[in-house]
Formats: sequence, C-alpha cells, structure tokens
Amino acid sequence: MFLPYFSYEQVLKYTTAIGFNTEMEVGKKPPLPQLLADRIGWKEKVDIVGKAYKSLTPEEQKRTIVAGNNYGKAGAIELYGKKYGIPFAASGHNNYYLWSKERLNGDILLELNSVDAYDGYKEVFGDVQKFNGVYTNKYVSEHENNLQVFICRYPKVSTRQLLENGRFYY
Repeated sequence: MFLPYFSYEQVLKYTTAIGFNTEMEVGKKPPLPQLLADRIGWKEKVDIVGKAYKSLTPEEQKRTIVAGNNYGKAGAIELYGKKYGIPFAASGHNNYYLWSKERLNGDILLELNSVDAYDGYKEVFGDVQKFNGVYTNKYVSEHENNLQVFICRYPKVSTRQLLENGRFYY
C-alpha cells in the first residue's frame, strides 16, 4: 500500500474502503497513509525554495541559511536543492538540530514553512518577505500543506539562539 504502484486517488479509495488508519503521529491524519503522504511533493517544494534562493544576489546567497521547519523538508532541500546551488539545509528538528549547528554561517534565513508562520518570523526578524508561490496538495498531511518560503533578514537574536529556540524532537 505504501509503494508508488497506484495513483494517489487509488490509494485513497483503498484506504477508505478497508478502513485503514492513516494516522501515525497523534493528531496527524492525512488522507493517505502518512508514510506515503509525507513524501509527496518534495521536488515541487524544493522548486519553490530554489527559485527563492536564486532570487537573491550571489552575495546574499553566501549569507543565507536555507532551512526547513522539519527534517522532511530539510531532507528534501538537501536531496533536490543542489540543482539550485543550495549547499545544505538546516533545521531544528531531530538530528538536523545537531547537524545544523555547523551550518549557521549567515544572517539571512530562507525557510519553507506554513503560510501561517509569518507572524512568528516577524517577532524575531526585522524584515520578512513572503516569496511568491505556495505549495498545496490535497493528498499530503496538513503540516505539509500550504507551504511558503519566507526570506528573513536582520535577526533580532543570534542564529544560534534561533536554532535553540526551534529545536524539537519527536
């Protein structure tokens, strides 16, 4: 059921017909099994991130920390971001928190997150821009839907403190 042999619509019909519980994490009940749903759209998400990164000047790119707000988004950026010149991704989620400590070489944050995250960024950055384009897909988990890239400048705290504040495990 988790292998990509069927279309998303067919998987949805099968899971509904047999009463399959798609929830793996409490409170996250995507229309498709979460093992599949959380892997949908990686290239499309990274295309938005890559376009935002390329919109920056070469000098700004050198000062930019590209991040995903969870390990799945960060992993997608690492896997597909090379074609846009993105060297690596940072995140405060799970082991990415540990890896990201060495990746904080910049003062501009470019992060893929929920469209609702804007106010949170405004609290810790002097300038926050929403990059054009929102990722949506009816088959993904709610936390992987309605995603936008935020370009954040003039941090009010150190990038190290931002990472510490964003650290979470589950």
